[in-house]
Amino acid sequence: MAVRRDYASVIGVEAPAMTYPKASLALRADKFGILPSNIGMLKLRVAYGETGQLPALDAAIPITWGSTTGYGGELGYYVQSKGNNAITPERIKEWEFGIDTEFLNMFSLEFTHWRQNASDLIVPSRTSPSTGLYRFDYPVNVGEIKAWGFESLLQINPIRSPDYDLKVSLIWNYQTNEVVDLGETEEILLDNSEVMRPGLPKYEFYTYVPIAPKFDPNTQKYIGVILSDERQALGNPIPDHSGSVSINFRFLKNFNLYATGEWALNNYMFSDALNRFWNYNTHVPQRLLAIKLGYHNYGSGQFQPLPIDEGTVPLTPGTPEYIDAAWEYMQYERQSANYVKDASYFVFRELSLSYNCTDLLQKYLPNNYVKTLNMGIAVRNVFKTSRYDLGFEVSADGGRSSYLSEDYNTLQHPRSISFWTKVGI
Repeated sequence: MAVRRDYASVIGVEAPAMTYPKASLALRADKFGILPSNIGMLKLRVAYGETGQLPALDAAIPITWGSTTGYGGELGYYVQSKGNNAITPERIKEWEFGIDTEFLNMFSLEFTHWRQNASDLIVPSRTSPSTGLYRFDYPVNVGEIKAWGFESLLQINPIRSPDYDLKVSLIWNYQTNEVVDLGETEEILLDNSEVMRPGLPKYEFYTYVPIAPKFDPNTQKYIGVILSDERQALGNPIPDHSGSVSINFRFLKNFNLYATGEWALNNYMFSDALNRFWNYNTHVPQRLLAIKLGYHNYGSGQFQPLPIDEGTVPLTPGTPEYIDAAWEYMQYERQSANYVKDASYFVFRELSLSYNCTDLLQKYLPNNYVKTLNMGIAVRNVFKTSRYDLGFEVSADGGRSSYLSEDYNTLQHPRSISFWTKVGI
């Protein structure tokens, strides 16, 4: 059991310091002599803890001033941002229930089920222009989110000998969450059609969806799309399922082969890259469909004739071929739902082969100051596959911080090959 009391300068001066308790209990059932002999270890555990998610660095500053220069060179000041001197951390309470076991002298399993409740969520509120502070978003504490899931690790060691050893590790994690309450706010709109809304997971993509092409009633020409009557939940930038698999194989005593891969399911992201790509009419299938539909305007500045256009014959409006082309073209319309993509992936992250030269050193150079020597080669990002082939591993800000999972001007991680030597003296 423990109690922690924290203070941080990023919380408001009106907010108290934070007190976080925690407690845990574990039981080694294998110590009672009641289990079968093929179960080497069985631990049951339960834990409870509380912690906090701190606000942004400037969240507690009531007013931040900026400087500006007028047309005549006059120097002035203006309100740049507004904070909240009563802002507190988001409070997170979590229960964990788990089991650790080793059995058949080959397998080990760790499994943890967790349930989490987050309150005092830090969400943006907006000042009224009548306050004289323009319309600033400033942080407040409201609402509640519940989350639950599990974490599991299975390790298999089927081969163990002085010259050969094989270990396989499998990780499978699952998480889901639901926004329960946002105080007096019905929903909070974020970038790229993401929302915080009761009944949905946090950061859910939630917007209107194209359901059918729209045709001019007189000419039967394609003129756009018909949207759903209600917004629809399209997915989340935080994957439901994620995990990894790794293999470590030592053979002929001193050689070691290592491989690892990572995967995620239901990992959605907003592709601003496709938004820009399609907007400039440079995607050949989209461009040719637009010409077939008569849904282009040469000379408009955005749709100039190109050699690839030659030979593309416009279709007759109202014909089955024209209608089929309209259904196909719907995916290129500038609707937010068209840019929400399933970026589930598998990445063969690393493959390496090394050789331990220590035995050779001791045999041929017994009095040498070099005690250990390892040499190897490693390949990083060996193979990748995803339902979304652009930058599914990083966000627009350059990291995996769920910006939230926006692909714009991002580059994929390259494949790299390295040779290395480790020397111990």
